[in-house]
Amino acid sequence: LAGFLGNLLVPRLMAQYQTPDERELDPQETAARFRHAGFACQARFYDFVSTPLAGLLPGWRAGYQTARVLDELLVRIPGWRRLGSNFEIVATRERFPA
Repeated sequence: LAGFLGNLLVPRLMAQYQTPDERELDPQETAARFRHAGFACQARFYDFVSTPLAGLLPGWRAGYQTARVLDELLVRIPGWRRLGSNFEIVATRERFPA
């Protein structure tokens, strides 16, 4: 969602951070790669407004913190989390090599 809006509203700024051949990673596929490597993991979605705000106004700490709280609320709405512009993989080591 943030990428779509960024390309629509500030295309020149977005062009500085994206290449024409850039593609989105699939969260489940990425998590599967971590699991295959021996990690227990989960994918979490976030980031509707916090990263775009941080990019546009990097010194506005209070604004960013408020945006992160808003992001955390939005991802709790069923169906909305997949609209987030980022995901994170939280992984822990399940097994250790012999």
